[in-house]
Amino acid sequence: MIEKEALVPELLPGFEVWNYFGEGVFGTFVTQGQAKITPNELSRATKRKIDAERNTLIQERNQKQSEVEDLEGRKAELQQQIQSLEEERASMMTQVTMMASTNDSLSSELNSLKYHVGTFRDLEKAGAIRKPALGKWNTGDIEAVQHTGSLDLRKDTRIVINASSLGLEKVDRILLFPRYYSEEGDYKVELSADRKSATVIFVKPAKFNLARLVIAVG
Repeated sequence: MIEKEALVPELLPGFEVWNYFGEGVFGTFVTQGQAKITPNELSRATKRKIDAERNTLIQERNQKQSEVEDLEGRKAELQQQIQSLEEERASMMTQVTMMASTNDSLSSELNSLKYHVGTFRDLEKAGAIRKPALGKWNTGDIEAVQHTGSLDLRKDTRIVINASSLGLEKVDRILLFPRYYSEEGDYKVELSADRKSATVIFVKPAKFNLARLVIAVG
C-alpha cells in the first residue's frame, strides 16, 4: 500500500489522483491505478535519469576540461617554440651581421694599403730607408716604422701630404718605398703651386692592394 500511494510530482497515463478533505485539511495523493509502473518507480526512474544526465554532464565537463588543459599545454609548447625560433632568428641575424662585418672588414683590408709618411732624414734614422751610395735611395727595413695610415683604394686613390705636418717649409720631392713601384707608371706625385703640399696619386690602385708603403718627403 505504501509503495502504491506515495505522492509524486510526475504523472503517467493510468495513475489515479485522489483528493480528500477532512477535519479542515485538504490533501492529495497518487496511486498506480491502471499504469504499468508505480509512482515511486517513476520517481526512482526519473532520479536515475537525472543522475545519469548529471554524470554525463560531469563526464563531458571533465572531458572539456581535459581538452582545455591539453590546449593550454599545446599553447605553452607553441609559445616556447616561437620563443626558441625568435632566439634562433636573433642569433642568426647576429651571425649574419658579424659575417657581413667580417666580410666588409676583410674586403676593406684586401683593397687597402698601409703607409707611413716621414722625412728622408727621419726615415733614414729609423732604418726604413738607406742613404744612396750612387745617388739612389734604397729600401731599408720597411717594418722599422709604424704604418698607421690606411687607404681603402675602392674609395680613394689619393694621399695628400702637408709640408707643415712634417716640420717642413715646402715639399721638393716624394719617393715611395719599396722602390719597385714605378713613378708615373704605378703612381705619380703632384706638387701644389706653392709646394706647401703634395698629392700621391695611385695610377694603378689594384697593384697596391695589401701594400705596406713608406712615403719619404724632402
